[in-house]
Amino acid sequence: MDDAVRESVALRKQIERYRDELSAVHTTARRQWFFDIFGPHTVTITPEQLDVALGAPELTPETRASIGRAIAGGGLTRVRWSEVDDDLLASVPECWMFDEGDDWHDLNGLVPGYIMLDPTKCSITTPGIRQGRAFDEWGMPAAIPAAILRSKGIVNEKTSFYTILLLVTAAIERGKSATVLSELVEIKRLYDEAASLSEVLPELVASYPERYGAMTLTELRDEMHQFLRDRHADVLQRAAFNAEHEPELVLPPAQGHAQLLGDAVDLIPLEELSGRIAATLIVVYPPGIAVMVPGERFAEGSAATAYLRLFEESDNLFPGFESEMQGVFPRRGDNGQIRYFTYVAGEEGATGGTNKRMGSSGNDRAD
Repeated sequence: MDDAVRESVALRKQIERYRDELSAVHTTARRQWFFDIFGPHTVTITPEQLDVALGAPELTPETRASIGRAIAGGGLTRVRWSEVDDDLLASVPECWMFDEGDDWHDLNGLVPGYIMLDPTKCSITTPGIRQGRAFDEWGMPAAIPAAILRSKGIVNEKTSFYTILLLVTAAIERGKSATVLSELVEIKRLYDEAASLSEVLPELVASYPERYGAMTLTELRDEMHQFLRDRHADVLQRAAFNAEHEPELVLPPAQGHAQLLGDAVDLIPLEELSGRIAATLIVVYPPGIAVMVPGERFAEGSAATAYLRLFEESDNLFPGFESEMQGVFPRRGDNGQIRYFTYVAGEEGATGGTNKRMGSSGNDRAD
């Protein structure tokens, strides 16, 4: 596991250093841009915290020596993350902590020393969102570079609107971080040169020639970013998980799910959800958290439904970049448009319902 953490550290440092080099060379944002890392930009560690880390039994002699030097130097105070010794980053939890007032997140009400990043989960951020979650004038939605990386054999775990999550596992080969960086640099080159999508994503263009055949990477990026910005995707996401919009729990979740197991359900589109009771867990990526659990009622003007509509519209506008979710089932109509359906408790309760099932798997996408 130590090797996985160190490979993650290497990737984070390489991305930050390359980003710094671009900022020093170019003067405009559209030339300076590069990917960033979701995580601390500076590290502050007290000698007392280092002394606690020194007590870990599995430390190598080299790591103990590195921690000892940091203690002798009085700890670290706002040292750039990319300049901190790898031994410290791989062994001292404070290098990965969320702290109140950090410039890389906007979480509040944090207990000191309570929440830290998982070092083996490397979140690469793309341009598009400023601090405070406001949209920039331009950006690179993460779905696009994630698709390019997949075409090169680099498969990410999840994407959010502007974040690509890579898992660095214990079995990963050393040096893979350099491969990822090389592909990210190539994505920047393709974007800066307005490469055609037929060059960048030939399989996508072959699947949807009328939609993407004449487009450049820059045009797709602009269109997708403007869509998310115009639809206020950040506002819809926050509302879907805000306590003010918490759905009414009508049935215990187990009883709500029992409606699905007993076939006492209806399969209905989003526009018919108002007033109905969810019979299945609905999880949307991003952020990978349930927006509805079985037994909750869809309110009129439901924030969860509005959030799902965003993805339904996106799936129709950007074929080939369909959203990942659980408990929602896309179906393509005769007009070629995708509509989202989900299971709700039948009108007649646990013993009734119209039982409109999709098939044995319940996870078809009818194309």
